[in-house]
Formats: sequence, structure tokens, C-alpha cells
Amino acid sequence: MSDLFFRISPNIVLGSHMITRLGSFLSDLGKRWVIVLDPALRETNVLDTVLYSLNDKKIKYFIFDNIGSRAKGDSEIISDAYALALQAGIDGVVAIGGSRAINLGRFLAAFYQCGKTVYDCLDEGEISGEGSLPVVCVPSTAKNAYMFTTSVPIVDARSRQLKLIKIKKSGNAALVLMDPNFLISLTDNQIVSMIMEILCMAIEAYISERSNFFSDMFVEKCIELLGRYFEKTKTGDCGCEELIMEAGCLASLASSVSSIGVASLLALTASARFNLQKAHTSAILLPYLIEEAAGYKAALLNKIAQLLSVAKDTSSQEENIALLTDFIRHRMATVNLPSRLKDMAVNMEQLAVIVEDASKLEVMNNLQRSLTADDLFEFVKRAY
Repeated sequence: MSDLFFRISPNIVLGSHMITRLGSFLSDLGKRWVIVLDPALRETNVLDTVLYSLNDKKIKYFIFDNIGSRAKGDSEIISDAYALALQAGIDGVVAIGGSRAINLGRFLAAFYQCGKTVYDCLDEGEISGEGSLPVVCVPSTAKNAYMFTTSVPIVDARSRQLKLIKIKKSGNAALVLMDPNFLISLTDNQIVSMIMEILCMAIEAYISERSNFFSDMFVEKCIELLGRYFEKTKTGDCGCEELIMEAGCLASLASSVSSIGVASLLALTASARFNLQKAHTSAILLPYLIEEAAGYKAALLNKIAQLLSVAKDTSSQEENIALLTDFIRHRMATVNLPSRLKDMAVNMEQLAVIVEDASKLEVMNNLQRSLTADDLFEFVKRAY
């Protein structure tokens, strides 16, 4: 277990209908804002609720939602948003949506007054953070491994490679507001893939070389909440959105003080390079991650199985780990999630590029054990 250096920087507000109070929170931080918005949210009534709250408090804002096209790299989108924000003279950034909207909003807030170009920051791998604007994150999904860290995953449009950009000062959000009502409109397929990604993040943080008693605490509570969710769904009980959002918050916190692992790392680089759905990729890789780690992290994986209530008292650790992977694959099959990487229309040549990209990132030093690029390639071949 590694040493722990921990400080909670963002204020975290989690609860039903919390988005109705967004205007009140923003009024204490500034009056002119850019809203970096996931365009998918325009199809829901969530945006109307947000705008009503802002208008009620006389908050000035403009909406930037030109982030849906995966053909554009993140760096191009940030350049577009920056030009508009500079013209408007903003006081801060509100990022509303999935991981991409949150990451773009965080980068824009840190970059706004740094005095460099976007590509200078990407090439240097960091932003000084001097003069960073306040950023308020309103995630619409319950998973973002980097939301509580000082690093931001950004796709470089020049190469389609993922860059993890370090924000040296004021890298954390001023506020993270999490509202379970964002999850109500999601399909069963989307809910299960989200839960599998949350579970993947939690397990990776638990078995990482950087795990510590604090990350373990977050993980174990996260798994307990997911176990309660699965018990409720057995009886057809609805209204579990708050459990999912709480579990996702805890998994994200665990990742911030521990690390993501091989499945999340490959899912990030696959999304950057070839627009593969990150949640689906990590869900496919999760059972293989567990099987790979079973030889040297068996006690921890057995505890995960116990917390999820899939382990049997009379079974050995190895049998309980097998029950855990069967449980995950069964959950995926119930909503027809892909079970192999080849089901996502990716070929071995593309996987080799994904592995190469992943092997260049510093995260490689924090995985469940020391792994080389060759090890990563063998890992994805098993999942192919």
C-alpha cells in the first residue's frame, strides 16, 4: 500500500433536484459564464431546468454545445470555445454532460488566461493554472475517473492521441454538482454499461499499486452501494438512480487518490483514436482484468465478490472470483452489451495502435502490476 497525500478541493453537492439550485451556486462565483453543454441534453428537460435557475438569478451566459462530433479532436473544440469565450468576457465555466463535456470545460477554465496556445499546452503536457477561471462541473453520468484530479484527458486533433494534461495550480473544480435525475431518461443498456464502468473503476483503484486505506474506503462503500442496487433490481424496484450516482461519485474519488487501471486506460485511448464507446470497452475488458489479476490480487477480488453478494461462504477464493466474472458477463448479456472487442468493429491493427498509445502514458506506472506494451497487447488479444 502506497503513502497517502490527500486533500479534498472541490465542494461536492449530490442530491435529487440539485440542478435547480445551480443559479444560486454560480451567483457566488461570477456573473458571466460559458456553459459547455453535451448536445444530447438538449433532447431532455434538464436544460430547461438549468436555464430557469440561471435566469432566475440573472446570471449571464452563452451555451457552447458544438462538442458532439467525434470527427473533431478536443483541441480544435477548445480553440473554438476559447474564441467565443474571449469575445464574451466570461467569469467562469460550467461544464454539463458526460466525461467529454466535463474534460473540455475543465481545460478551458484553466487555459483561458494562461497566455499560450492550446497546442503549446498539449506539447508541454501541462497548464500553469495561473489565473484559472472557476469551473463548475455538472456530470450527467456517474463516472469520470479524472474529475477529482488535477489531470485532464484531452484528444490532440493533430494525431488523435490522448494526452493527460496536468493543471499545476487550481486544477480542481470549484464545485461538482451531481443530480441523479440526469439518469432517469437513460435506457437499460446505458445504465448497465455505466454501472460496469463504475465497477471497473472501483476494482482498478482497489488493486492498483497506488491504493491506500482512503481509496479502499471509497471503493468498499461504492461496491456496497452497487450491491444494494443489484438487490433492488432483482425485485423490479425502480428509483435506484441515487444509488448509482453515489457509487459513481465514490468510484471517481477512489480513482483520484489511487489510479485507473489497464481496462480504463485502454478504453480511453480506444475512444480517442477510433471513437469506440469508452463504457462498452471497459465493460468488455473488466472480466479479463479480473481474471488477469486473480493470480496475485485474489484476496481483494474475493472481497469485491463478497461485497456484491455474489460470493458463497462455502466456495474458495478462486471459485468466488469465477462467480464474480460470470455475474458481470451475465449482467452485460441481459442488455445485449458486446462481450468481445471484435463485436465493436475494431481490428487487430487498430488494437495495436490503441496499445501503443496507452503504453506512452504515465498511468502505466500505476497499474495492478508492472506491465509492458507487449503485456497490454496480449491482454487485448484475449478480449478480442
